[in-house]
Amino acid sequence: MASKPTGDPTGPAGLRRAVREAYGHWPHFNVALTRIVESLSADELAYRAAPDRWPVWAIAGHVACQRVFWLGEFAGAPGIDATPFHDSGNSCPGDDYLEPIMSASELKHALTSSFALVEHCLDLWRLDSLGEEISTRLGEKTFTHTRAWTIQRVFFHDGYHAGEIALALRNCGRHDVDLALWG
Repeated sequence: MASKPTGDPTGPAGLRRAVREAYGHWPHFNVALTRIVESLSADELAYRAAPDRWPVWAIAGHVACQRVFWLGEFAGAPGIDATPFHDSGNSCPGDDYLEPIMSASELKHALTSSFALVEHCLDLWRLDSLGEEISTRLGEKTFTHTRAWTIQRVFFHDGYHAGEIALALRNCGRHDVDLALWG
């Protein structure tokens, strides 16, 4: 018989818990994604889910860059300088460029270093802080979102594009790729 959580999750102690509890498998997912991407050949990194979609390398780079944008540039998490994306609001793979192509080792670094920003938010943001609004002016545009919106956006964005990578690889014959970490 499975044990059930004890205590009041809506009480003061419950709400002060780190957001990591709600996203506990995300680090494992990132490790799996990084391992798959770093194992790909240059030809495999060029695969596309469809002719009008980005190549795998651009999708993986885009995932990493968007983490830097939303959690670093927008939400203020430290660590941008350790990533390859020092201008993530204006220069992300896929969104802004398809050349130069990033290699498997560059993508490994991008996914690993950008995930440090995720780790920061998972450990320092608290459940009771998710309603706090973040407002940041970037260039001519002001963005205002809650912490909850921001972390959920990055989480779902990672999953969406990981599915796209898996589809591209499967369509090109890599049936061994599995990013479904359900159990």
